[in-house]
Amino acid sequence: MKNNKTSSNKKNDIFFIDKTIFFKKIEPLYKNYNYEIDSLLEFEINLPFQLPFANDSLYCFNHDKYILHFFYKQKEEQNPFYKHKNFKDYYTSVTVGISYNSKVFKNKDISIFFDIALKELNSKIIAYIVYTKDNTCFYLTREMLSPIIIINLINLKEISCDKKLLMLHNKTPYKKKVLSYKDLDNIFRLHTVHTYNLNPLIRSQSYVLKAKRNLREGLYDDAIISIQIYIEIIIRLVYKEVLISLDKSMQEIKDILEKTSFINLVTRELQKHLGGSWDRTKEGTKINSWYINTYNIRNKIVHNGYYPNFNEVTLAIDSAMKFSDFIFNQIRKNKTKYPKLNSYFTRSEERFSRNA
Repeated sequence: MKNNKTSSNKKNDIFFIDKTIFFKKIEPLYKNYNYEIDSLLEFEINLPFQLPFANDSLYCFNHDKYILHFFYKQKEEQNPFYKHKNFKDYYTSVTVGISYNSKVFKNKDISIFFDIALKELNSKIIAYIVYTKDNTCFYLTREMLSPIIIINLINLKEISCDKKLLMLHNKTPYKKKVLSYKDLDNIFRLHTVHTYNLNPLIRSQSYVLKAKRNLREGLYDDAIISIQIYIEIIIRLVYKEVLISLDKSMQEIKDILEKTSFINLVTRELQKHLGGSWDRTKEGTKINSWYINTYNIRNKIVHNGYYPNFNEVTLAIDSAMKFSDFIFNQIRKNKTKYPKLNSYFTRSEERFSRNA
């Protein structure tokens, strides 16, 4: 982090928010606390949408150990794409402030303050969305914002500030390497495979990439749903090929798949045909890790509207990928029994490992 300490007596240079607003509307709130409020942390974020609160409006939220302040400014910029004065981009800028006692939050990680403020802001956004039914706004995560923001730490006793840079994420643009002729040959070959459905597993791998892209874009719930779709496609594909090897007709296979629950496929049917341990309750196994970290979180999302955090998503993706590795290994062990199924997974796994 880069420091830029300032001891200027010009209070207007110290604050991100207008000094008149601070001394008139924010500082008077401090008298309601039993301990001294001697510090103020500020940062400004530009929302990727317009939240139409009145321009220059201030909202304060009192908590036991700190006060949160949100100051909204409505912005508009000429959109260079349209090249017409009537076409503009509209968005909202929010100056966030956290007033606190430095002894209570001694050595507190600045990043934690940011998460506290973002949680409160998201609560307000959700309330707005539910009330107005405005589907242009959405739940915010770090990855949806600028990679780096300036944090302003103000000592209210000395009226001095210390500015620092806080990195929110590493989602920054980069230039991709031009494809080689060999890469192009492989891409066109895969294009043919996909067009004629020569390997149905290819579609499942697109959901892995979708999950990772959703994580990169900050769409945490979609990321977990996508990675679970990946697992479900694999499970049903494997069982379908097993039934084909048992000379079941397409209609019989369709009926069996419709009648058999997904969990029964995972824990009973595949164990019966592929062998290995498929006990989802046994700690330390890959299936147990997937069941807890991916499957259960996915169910919380789709059944209870749960919104996971970054760590939960990364763990869900990792657990699902390790579980799929387990499935691949069991198929390899049965390659003589299911040669066509083995060819699907071996070729796709090789291709995917090169590009993951």
